[in-house]
Amino acid sequence: MTSEPPPALNDDAPRDDGAHDNPSLRGYLDELASRPIRDSRVDHARTRVLDTAERLTTWGPLGPIAESGWQVWRRDREIAGSVLAAALAYRIFIWLLPLALVLVAGLGFAGSSDASSAVNDLGVSGVVAQSVSSTAQSGNWFGRIALIISGTIVFLYESYVLLRTLRAISAFSWRIPVRPMRNPARQTLFFLGLSVLLLVALALTNKIAGYLFFPLGLVMAVASLLVIPAYIVMVSMVLLPHRATSWTAFIPGAILVYVTYALVHVLATLLVVPWVAHKQATYGVLGISAGLLFLMFVFGRVVELAFSLNATLEEQRRATRARRIGGRSIA
Repeated sequence: MTSEPPPALNDDAPRDDGAHDNPSLRGYLDELASRPIRDSRVDHARTRVLDTAERLTTWGPLGPIAESGWQVWRRDREIAGSVLAAALAYRIFIWLLPLALVLVAGLGFAGSSDASSAVNDLGVSGVVAQSVSSTAQSGNWFGRIALIISGTIVFLYESYVLLRTLRAISAFSWRIPVRPMRNPARQTLFFLGLSVLLLVALALTNKIAGYLFFPLGLVMAVASLLVIPAYIVMVSMVLLPHRATSWTAFIPGAILVYVTYALVHVLATLLVVPWVAHKQATYGVLGISAGLLFLMFVFGRVVELAFSLNATLEEQRRATRARRIGGRSIA
């Protein structure tokens, strides 16, 4: 009995491409339109809506875009994207806390205000940063060393768990089995290094936007945020399970994350952060945590949709190539 050869792609798993029912958007609209129509306002309104949707989703360049969006939505429902996004948001929140504690304890000799500012630049709320800073500054040097050691251990473990969470979401999105990491220590350290570099780049982005005059500061900040799609492509290609044949397959999802991060940043600055500050006296830590978790849930939702988008577009490209090859062979 011969053993099965290892997959050629990263964590690839042999599967039947026709194993999943994959109706098109046009087929779904036709199925809705074929249902019996009663002589009622609701049914007539449904008919008009279906006719309008069919015209819009089959008109010119909107056809392929609508079909891709439909397939991404179906894949998101299939893998329970909201649940995965909630799990990712929780893991990111837990991952940031030991990082903030270690950073504040390490920078404690520089002063409480400097340490709190450094933590705040990482994306942690200013209230949480001040709380962590006060905790880290309250002890003596022995207690601070103990905080650094224990916080580092927790931070490394949470980095491993966060990477496992991302791997599970990617595997579900690409419809492949979730397998253990081949080299957990090395992959976790590589992921940790990339993530810390990303946080440093985001912190520098805030500094650049604050020091330079408008609009040069805004232009430089947007340019420096290109590290986000580069990070998404690198992590997806090297550390996460997928069925892509080229690194370019991860570009659409990376662009989606990049654009959404800018929009969420504006939303957080104009709405969420003022709301959290206003509700701090009423709800205390619960209000702060709710605001942070909401933003992280939005980010986790976008990351899951980015994985699903990459997988959907890659499968569509494969299907197109297969049809072309089949047409040539028949000719």
